[in-house]
Amino acid sequence: ELVIRGTNAPSKFLESISLEVSEKANCPVIMVPENVSQPPIRRILYAMALEGQETDCLDELVQLAQAWEVELYCVHLDVLGKGQDINQKVLADLEAYEKAGKLQFTRRNSKDLVYGLNQVAKELDAHLLVVHPHNAHPFPSPLHRTSLTSELLERIERPFCTF
Repeated sequence: ELVIRGTNAPSKFLESISLEVSEKANCPVIMVPENVSQPPIRRILYAMALEGQETDCLDELVQLAQAWEVELYCVHLDVLGKGQDINQKVLADLEAYEKAGKLQFTRRNSKDLVYGLNQVAKELDAHLLVVHPHNAHPFPSPLHRTSLTSELLERIERPFCTF
């Protein structure tokens, strides 16, 4: 199962509907921003916090990338410059997948999460951004004032999927 939803939400009411769909769906939800000209998906970028909860999603994404015959890139953004606690099992899983040629992994620093994701996605020419989990901010933000999905709805420049 998969939900695909257009996001042309200039109002908080429409944005709240998109947020609720992404947070309550029991399946992945792809949000497609207005005015995005989307080529066929050839590269997926998975944003990871490396805290542990992403392993199941990673396994599913590797299978999906193989089934769709697309490239899978994983990125960890250190937004605070402190090198957050990293789950060594997740890191080992990433390294094993990378060694097997199933994905490519990179770590970057960025002062702003969404800006950093936009930059990495542009650099890699990624067609779809994937984040997990869909109801929590997987990266620390300076004030924890908004959810990641809300920030992405407002500022991301390509389709994204909450997994």
